[in-house]
Amino acid sequence: AERTTELDGREAELTRRESERTSELDGREAELTRRQAELDARATEYGEREEEMQRRHNQADDLRQEDQDRRNEDQTQRNEEADRRRRGRAQQAAQEFREWFDENEREREQEAQAWVRAAQARAEQAGLTRRESELAQGEAALAAARFAERTTELGGREAEV
Repeated sequence: AERTTELDGREAELTRRESERTSELDGREAELTRRQAELDARATEYGEREEEMQRRHNQADDLRQEDQDRRNEDQTQRNEEADRRRRGRAQQAAQEFREWFDENEREREQEAQAWVRAAQARAEQAGLTRRESELAQGEAALAAARFAERTTELGGREAEV
């Protein structure tokens, strides 16, 4: 009976220790579960923060791209306007040149005709023979042709402009 009591005491002690140990392990497990829940909550919070930061970063990129697109469009419009002004000035200059050229050509033509008439008048006044008169008129016609040639050169330059 003494032995049974001793064994029963040991068994009770082991049961008590096992119960304490189980309680201690259950407490540790509960603490680990609580910590895991905290870590999961932090991970979720960090994930949400990271998503928010990425969303803001993307939004900033979109705004920068829109701004760049707007600046590019503005520059394109300024370039197109400058091209229109340049074309307008070039057309105006070409028109002014054509008007000057036409006026110059009329003046040269009139001058050449005046030379031919003057040559005819000199020939008549000088009483030149018909052959001499034709030579004088030929010289005047040659001078008129030279003026016409210069006019043609100027016309070529106008085409280049």
